[in-house]
Parts: sequence; structure tokens; C-alpha cells
Amino acid sequence: MKKRIVWSALLKYKKAFPCFNKNYARALAFFLTSLLLALFIAHAPQAFAAGEKKTDDKKKGVKKENSAKTVTQKVKSSKNKSTGKQSTNLKQSDNKKNKNEEKDKTLNKIKKGSPQKNLKLDLPDGKTDEIIINSKKYKLGGLSLEKKGAAPKKSKIGEIKKLAGEVKKEFEELKKANPRKKNRYSLNLPESYHQVDMKLANEIMRRVNLSSLSMFKTLYLPHLKKARSVKNKSVKGAHADSALDDRTKMALLIVGNFINEAIEKHDSGNLSKTHKNFGKWITDGANLLAYGTIYPAESEAEASSKKHKRKKGIISFSTAKKLLRALIEVESSAVQMRQGRVNISLNMRTYPRDGSYVIGFMQESVDDFAKGVNLFDPEINIKYTCKKLHKYLLKYNGNYDKTLRHYNAGQGNMDCEQAHRYSAKVHRFMERF
Repeated sequence: MKKRIVWSALLKYKKAFPCFNKNYARALAFFLTSLLLALFIAHAPQAFAAGEKKTDDKKKGVKKENSAKTVTQKVKSSKNKSTGKQSTNLKQSDNKKNKNEEKDKTLNKIKKGSPQKNLKLDLPDGKTDEIIINSKKYKLGGLSLEKKGAAPKKSKIGEIKKLAGEVKKEFEELKKANPRKKNRYSLNLPESYHQVDMKLANEIMRRVNLSSLSMFKTLYLPHLKKARSVKNKSVKGAHADSALDDRTKMALLIVGNFINEAIEKHDSGNLSKTHKNFGKWITDGANLLAYGTIYPAESEAEASSKKHKRKKGIISFSTAKKLLRALIEVESSAVQMRQGRVNISLNMRTYPRDGSYVIGFMQESVDDFAKGVNLFDPEINIKYTCKKLHKYLLKYNGNYDKTLRHYNAGQGNMDCEQAHRYSAKVHRFMERF
């Protein structure tokens, strides 16, 4: 467009001046266009800057308007909240006043003793601290309302004492009706461990093959939980070996009760293979060895019939019976207790480690008292060991040679010479039965 304007101007100039040269005209046109471009480039940045200022001013104006609006809205909301709080406070105060007035009216009516015709007073069936008047509940300061002629409420402590007295009476009556069977080998034990003296302590220690209190403490105290829970009192002016503190007294009483329990349960102080129940102990133990449970023994006729099929064990019942008889002979010569004294082996070479003090038919360790097992009872002694041996049989797929070596020397020493000699000895006794 600019070039056209320049050329039109030149044409007019040419007409006015016919002596005008073409080359001169071209040079003049080029000069004019370059001049116009230089002017445009010089003034363009100022024009752009002015346009940007205008847009910024417009944006700032919009922001100011928005901020002014938000301020006005906040002021309005704060005013509304303050007025709302005032109104709620007024309402609450009015409600409290109304409630107090209603309570005063009802109490005045009750005091006068002449309720209105429209007044309905309801009492619930049970004891309560509320009264219902015209289907409205009122609390009477924690006072309990009861039915006519009801006795005052008794304390819970009195009821507990009454129940304890009744239970004690029932227990004494049962004790008289079923007196405890005492054997001549039973120990005369007191009711409380506080009454245990040195004479009784020596008798209990003689029954469990011990000669000093220090040995009794090291062997039994760590494994009797009830004795450990007793608060100990130091004995003044007494030697540490001969001192009878509360924990030792409790432990002695527990051991004495275990001995009495075994004697009175089987009504004898001589518990060995000659006892009348020895056959039953062996059958129950053999079932535990073979099947893991006390499975009832069956006759040959039942075993041969197709209807009664015996559960398959890890080993046969007859083999389990022979194995158990051989073990009892090897371990204790089939003696659990003789004249009230428990068959206990004490090995001073390994004392006080595990296996140095073993008890009964199966010569089980004293450490098993921690599991609450009365190893002085021959029936429990056999069953406890048979459960352990059944686990070993399952581990070694019925191989009772490995089971015997594990039982004698432990899992880590199964290949030692002692374990092999023990297993061979038990096998020789099995051939006798």
C-alpha cells in the first residue's frame, strides 16, 4: 500500500516535470520507503508498552472490586453470627427459666398432697430415680423410688458375704458327706503354708529323696508358679540353708499335696507293677503310643470281624504295649512309689542341670512340673511320656529305634554310643514280653 502511494506521487511529479529521470525516481522511492520503515521501528515499542499498561490497569481494577466485595461479605457474615449467638443464648436462658418454673410447680403440687384431676403419676415396675408426671420424666436427686412395702437397698458387699457363707456351708456339708480317704502313708498337711515347720519340711524332702533345703529350692522353686507368686519375707537370725521363707513353705506344701493326691487316688503307698490298676495304665499308655489318644482296647473277635475295623496307628498296639513294658523295666524296674517314697534318681554329676533329677516309672525330669503335671501319680507319669514318644514316632515314621535314641540322648546326640546301648537294652527287654 505504501509502495503504491509512493509510485502515484512519483507519476504525478513526472507529469509535472517531464525532464525527470527514471533512475532518479527509483532511488527516491527506495529512500522514502526506508525512511518510513525506520520511523515505524522506532515508535513500535512505545505503542506496545502503552497497550500493556492499559490491560494491567484494567486487571487491577477488577481485583480491587473483588476484594472490596469479599470484605463486605465477611463483615455481613460476622454480624449475622453475632446476632445468631445472641439469639441462641436468649433462647437457652428462656428454656432454662421455663423448665425451672415447671419443676417448681410440680414440686409444689406434690408437697400440697392434693394433685389436680388432670395430674397423672406413673411409677415404673423396678427401682428408679425418676418419676413420670403427665408423660414427663423428672429426676429426684438420686433418691430411689420403690414399690409399697419394699425394704431399703442393701450394699453389694453384704450380699457377697452372704453368698460366700452359703458356699462355705455347702462345702463343709459335702466334706462331711464324702470324707477324704486317708492312707497310712499320707502326709499330715496343714491348711495354710504358714503352718509348715521344719519337721514337716524334712519329712516331705525325705519322700522326694532330698536331704537339704538348698537342693529343694534349686530343683522345685523355679518350676512351681504358685510358690513363685508368694511374697517372700526374709527370716532373721537363721542360716540360708535352714531358713524356711514363705516361698519355700508354699513349694513344700504343693509337693506334699501332690504326694498325697497320688497315694489317696490309688489307695496305696506302694505303686508298682504289682498294683491292681497296672494293666489299665499299660493299655492306656500303649493306645497313646500307637494312636495318640486313649483308644479303647478290643477283643480278638472284634478285631477279626469286618464290621469293627481298628484305627490304624503309627505302630501296632501289641508292639506299643511291649515297648512300654520294656521302657518301664529299663527306666525304673517298674517301681513308682515304695512305702510312700517316690522312686527318684538323683545324679550328682549333672546336678542341677536337666536330667539330673528324674521321677517315677518313666523317670521324667522335674522341669515338667512347670507344665502343671503331677509326675508322682503313676498313671499321669506314663500318659505324659507316651504322648511325648508318640510325637517322636510320627517324626521318624514309626521307627522306634530312632525314637528311643532321641528320648534317651536328645536330637543332637542320637548317634552317640550311650543312645545305641540304651536302644539295644530296650529291644532285649521287648523280646521277654
